[in-house]
Amino acid sequence: MQDVRGLGALQAGLTLLPAAVATTVVAPLSGRMVAARGARLPLVLGGSAMVLVALTFSQLCPTTPLWLILLAHGVFGCGFALLNPPITNTAVNGMPPERAGVAAAVASTSRQAGQSFGVAVSGTVVATAASTAAGVATAWAVVTPLTVVVVVLGVLGTTARARASAARVAALFPAAPSPARAS
Repeated sequence: MQDVRGLGALQAGLTLLPAAVATTVVAPLSGRMVAARGARLPLVLGGSAMVLVALTFSQLCPTTPLWLILLAHGVFGCGFALLNPPITNTAVNGMPPERAGVAAAVASTSRQAGQSFGVAVSGTVVATAASTAAGVATAWAVVTPLTVVVVVLGVLGTTARARASAARVAALFPAAPSPARAS
């Protein structure tokens, strides 16, 4: 937004506002959706939104209308917000209740490591491209098939067979000892 379109820092930052607003609004709805219907629906909806955004951003060029970029950022925020609660829920439900904290921590750490890796790869792609605009589009072209993988894993990870497998694995963990009570 700054290098290609010549926007100032504030203006460029404001183009990201739709993502922040959408995330703020949709995240609580995603949690309710997970509680009411399970993880599959928000995983598929969120993953599909991210595929749509990745496809849109992979076609970016200096003349892409600003309204389309703003809309795509809003859809990105919705997809991001839809994905986080069911991912954590799925990880936690695969463990006995006394081990839920460990499962949530592993899911969170994995998400952060994946984001760091994604930023590094995307930055490398953008830096090696002929122009900033071409680099951003190429980086999103790399992301697109990975977002399809998210949708596929969301579906496969929430099948009856996957849930049964998680229950069998959870049963293998010994119960955590009860904390000693002070007398």
